[in-house]
Amino acid sequence: MRPSFNFDIGLEDIYSDQTLKDRSIMLYLENTASFHSDMVGQGLKNIMETHLAWAVLDWKIEIIKRPTYGQKITVETWSKGYTKGVAYRDYHLYADGELCVKASSRWFQIDLDRRMPARLKEENLVKYGSEDISAIPVESLDKFTVPEEYDREITYTIRKSDIDTSGHVHNLNYLNMAIEVFEDKDDEMNIPRFNEIRINYQKEITYGATVRVRLLSKDNLHYVKILSQDEASVHALLILSE
Repeated sequence: MRPSFNFDIGLEDIYSDQTLKDRSIMLYLENTASFHSDMVGQGLKNIMETHLAWAVLDWKIEIIKRPTYGQKITVETWSKGYTKGVAYRDYHLYADGELCVKASSRWFQIDLDRRMPARLKEENLVKYGSEDISAIPVESLDKFTVPEEYDREITYTIRKSDIDTSGHVHNLNYLNMAIEVFEDKDDEMNIPRFNEIRINYQKEITYGATVRVRLLSKDNLHYVKILSQDEASVHALLILSE
């Protein structure tokens, strides 16, 4: 099963040059995954019966060509298999029929009653109809590390607007935090944009927490670590490539 969904690029989705923001690309991908889960009875519409919610562990996104305001976006997605603990999902994003973005992701389910990872059940996952097709090689989601040294650091206190339906920081807002650590310049307040985005989520962040966001930039690669204020826990790692 490879469902596709259509989106219109809105004013809030673009940079000043009318190209699509990285965050908006991720939002379209995430919504497409959510709609697919709704189709098979494992999504937000069914959460009161299942008491399960999907949470993303990893993103790898490659932007081939950045769509622009006014273009029609189509995102297709498919399940790429699963284990007892995690499920894999890939995507293609098209603008007016042209392939612009490829992405791969890894997900798990949260038991909302216990606030713990749930074991994935075969009878639920077969409904997705896994495809033996890769948008990006599965190795792209392998574990990675970032250097310990850093050039810049900010602290960030989690706001109500950062929280999602599962009661923790929405996964897209980790990219927002990463953007904040970049040094301001004269052009567009230095809102950076990236051709490749790799994110690994490790520990949830809840409302009111203060985190450290650290950045090391080297040879057009930007390594970001988001960790607890006391440095005891790593919440997420990012590698962002221009």
